[in-house]
Amino acid sequence: MFVFLPIFVMADKTFNDGKDLANNYIYSLPEYSRYLKTNGNQPFGFDGTKVTQVDGFSTGGFLSTKEYERSKNGNSSYLAPGIEYWLINRQRLNIKSEPINNDSNMMSGVRVTEYVLHGARVKGAGTQTTPWEFVDGYTVKIGTTDRTKGTISESYEHVYPNSETAYDFSLKLTGKYNVNIEECLKNKNGKFEKVSENGNKIQYKVTKVISDFICNIDLGASCNKVKFTNNGKGTGGMDGKSLYYKYGSGWYNDEKCSSSVTPSSITKPTRSGYIFLGYKTTDKIIIDKDLKLYSKYNDESITNNLTATAEWDGYFTTYITELYNSGLDGLTKDSHNNIRYNGKNPNNYVTFNGEQWRVVGVFVDSGEPKVKLVRENNIGSFVFDSSVRGVNNGYGINQWGPTETYTGADLYILLNDTYYLSKIGTCYVGRDNKTKSCDFRSTGIKSETRNLIANTTWNAGATNIYFSNVTSIPNASQFYDGEHSNNSGKKCSGGDDCNDGVTRNAKASGYVGLIGASDYKYAGGKNSYLYHDESMWLLSIYCHEGSGRAMYSVYTSNVQNDSSKVGNVNCTGESQNVYPAVYLKEDTIRVSGNGKSSNPYIISR
Repeated sequence: MFVFLPIFVMADKTFNDGKDLANNYIYSLPEYSRYLKTNGNQPFGFDGTKVTQVDGFSTGGFLSTKEYERSKNGNSSYLAPGIEYWLINRQRLNIKSEPINNDSNMMSGVRVTEYVLHGARVKGAGTQTTPWEFVDGYTVKIGTTDRTKGTISESYEHVYPNSETAYDFSLKLTGKYNVNIEECLKNKNGKFEKVSENGNKIQYKVTKVISDFICNIDLGASCNKVKFTNNGKGTGGMDGKSLYYKYGSGWYNDEKCSSSVTPSSITKPTRSGYIFLGYKTTDKIIIDKDLKLYSKYNDESITNNLTATAEWDGYFTTYITELYNSGLDGLTKDSHNNIRYNGKNPNNYVTFNGEQWRVVGVFVDSGEPKVKLVRENNIGSFVFDSSVRGVNNGYGINQWGPTETYTGADLYILLNDTYYLSKIGTCYVGRDNKTKSCDFRSTGIKSETRNLIANTTWNAGATNIYFSNVTSIPNASQFYDGEHSNNSGKKCSGGDDCNDGVTRNAKASGYVGLIGASDYKYAGGKNSYLYHDESMWLLSIYCHEGSGRAMYSVYTSNVQNDSSKVGNVNCTGESQNVYPAVYLKEDTIRVSGNGKSSNPYIISR
């Protein structure tokens, strides 16, 4: 119901100015806060059937046209004092008591309406000579000291002397705090008796109130027990032990949260071949590897005692090794103890750099086991190296990485600079230093991907003439031995094709390289996932007796049905397709996936 305050009409206000006055008017009458609703968003509108909220009116309102019409008895109404004032639907009641439409920027009087609190008592007859008056009572308010931690509602009640009334106080806490209403209500000027409790709603009967009182509850962070377990996997750490957590304060040794613990002093569990990721609980609370606790919903939210189970994920190397040990995915191990995928379409797909790559295998030839990947699609056709016509007849040099007197092959620089750093650059595409502009800003290695790539040693030793039993194309093991040797790719000493003057070095560090001929052969050659029915450079040096510019490659026109054929020996200055390869850092983990094209591996660190 509505009540009209003692001062009804104030002249010369626009509609919006009148609205501001209505919203603030209640605060000018603090003695009435015992009887009137002072909280916002009250429904001051009325459309003839129901009350509604009206935009902009919160703690005070105007009459509506429908209310005025309902108040009429014949042609008269107690709401028509013969003075103009605004109606809430932007009409104006003129001096003839007629609702008319006007520009809301016009000036008119203001008549404020307010809601009376439920249960407010009055005395009198409601006549002009004996108007109703509010009966004085007491205010009982239960609230919280910090509303960001939680609220208690309905918390504002009007209590009359000698009454016995039950009031509901609903707790709406953020879930991180403890509340003790009984402690707050002790020794107050009244008697509180708990009638019922259901979840966060507590009902109290309030009696014998003799004065106003406000009970502000100081919400304290809860101290909750967290029991840790490795779940039978891994050793050490907090396995079988417990800590206590208090929101905003951190970890403690005791159930009263009085003896704090520094997370950095706690030993983490270990498990051979696996990375400790942190802990998970059944309450959707996550505790990371540094014992930072958080939730998907509220940071550091914890509402009850928890069991935290250690989370592990295997290194990608370990995962593939376990697949091999289980005889899965057609994995094989070569004579050098490297695990490899082979065949036409093994389950070795991986999403890497936002693209599809393939896992070549797990390699132990560079110390710690590393996973080697190769891009599924080429990045373009480029020469291995090129030179001016006066050096090796313009066909470049078969030296992969830099030496004391040489910056490295053009392809080495392209892959480890322009492509690796996703830049625009100059790429070599033909004999006699023929170039073109190339742009790898969208297809190069992304900055977030570089964190996964190891800077490792790439082996580029020569093969063929160093084996007396090799008459044509070496086999996979011979290629491997040659690539990992220190054999030079140059034995000649003069002539137009052998005048580069560069000392060969069979080892070179870098982030990006190529697969070797041994990789191609071990995978199955033409009958493998590494065959693309197009030319492809291999990181395998061919030592020609009369030149210093020969490399092995897959050259489609010369590939025969015999899967043992690598293809052809090509000049470094010929343009062929490039399929980048990388080694992953040792601590790379498999996040998800099974290697199928429909569910590729997702990896991270």
